[in-house]
Amino acid sequence: GLPAMPQAGDVLCVMPENTKENIHLLPTLLREIEGSVFLKGRYETDEGSFYSQEEALAFVSLNPVKMSLLETLKSKVEELPGIPDDLGEGYAIVNELLSCDENLCKRKLRHTHVVDILRMLPGVLSLQELCHLQGGINRRIFTISSIGRDTEGNPQHIRILLASNVTYSSPKEGFGKGKQHRGICNSYLLDLLTSGSAKPTARIFVQRRGFGPPEKHRTFLPFHDVQPDENFLKKLRMPLLMIAAGCGISGIHASLQERLAWARKGYDVGVATLLFGLHIRKIVFFFQESLEAFLIEGILSEVVL
Repeated sequence: GLPAMPQAGDVLCVMPENTKENIHLLPTLLREIEGSVFLKGRYETDEGSFYSQEEALAFVSLNPVKMSLLETLKSKVEELPGIPDDLGEGYAIVNELLSCDENLCKRKLRHTHVVDILRMLPGVLSLQELCHLQGGINRRIFTISSIGRDTEGNPQHIRILLASNVTYSSPKEGFGKGKQHRGICNSYLLDLLTSGSAKPTARIFVQRRGFGPPEKHRTFLPFHDVQPDENFLKKLRMPLLMIAAGCGISGIHASLQERLAWARKGYDVGVATLLFGLHIRKIVFFFQESLEAFLIEGILSEVVL
């Protein structure tokens, strides 16, 4: 579903896989790995066959923890003749969570990972049960930071802004006990980039105008193949105040790139002021060279950091 010419405001949807760390860890925490029937439906192939065990481990959702997973774990432990000592603590925590109000339980699980749950109750679930209860990993959305053609009208690569240090911490009490977890999709893409493969690939598609106003209120058009009407040109002449913090600059960068393209075609483009929040300017300044070029071209009147 990759369109030939992404526009400002379009988003890139990535279908990630679990990190290598979790793929290697899960088999030790699950039972009945060999011979299981894996994730049917969303990840079934066109020929009707299933992915392999390794692929099922890669695609099963490990975050967030679903209530049905806790309920199944509790009932599975209670079906045993007696609760083994190594499952006692995990069973008590699951029981305590399920006794809470559902909203409170979800808040407590907000920074908890399925792997943390399975560490406390190893060998209770099969891979087939885990896939059924948790489902597949949902797509991750990145705002595209470029447009389909450069300002001279030549096709260019689709670009996204990828943070390399996304982590979150489990609560200090309960499952995980303060363990650091890496972001799912960022880690997946970074693993691809460092895999040593000459041409790493990922499952992706572009979604038209994933964010922003409805079609009739859009202020951006694909400059390469649309004749602008007077209403659009009026909006194009309006000055803009743009506000971004950190990676939020991504979509704004695409919008400025598109406005520059219109200006180079001879259209009157209102100048924009950018308020850009950066916590660590000395370490990273996203799109610094591009923003300086926008200032020189007159597309930006000022960048306030």
